[in-house]
Amino acid sequence: MKKNYLKILFFFAAFLVISCNEGNEVLIEPNAKLVWKGDFDNGGCGFFIQIDTVLYKPINEAILSYKYQLDKPLDCIVYYIDLMYEQEFNCNSDSTKKYKMIKLTYLDPLEEFRR
Repeated sequence: MKKNYLKILFFFAAFLVISCNEGNEVLIEPNAKLVWKGDFDNGGCGFFIQIDTVLYKPINEAILSYKYQLDKPLDCIVYYIDLMYEQEFNCNSDSTKKYKMIKLTYLDPLEEFRR
């Protein structure tokens, strides 16, 4: 009986450790900015999310409306998942730059905007 109890306890502990992977939590940033860096067809890099001074690249930026393609950053609340890796992009220049990758789960503009 004691052996079975220890086996069950071991598997339960292993399950807890495996299920607690970092990087799957949805993070909330109430002071983010949505930044438009131009069309991919014209050498631009699409959308970025700016948090403090760091630019993040959403892998699912196609979910964002063209209405957000503004000349100035748009204040917003962002819900996202940090994907824990960086990717290189070449945006309107000859040099590449690495950006942290995120997945957007929700974006709420904090101001009225006009296209």
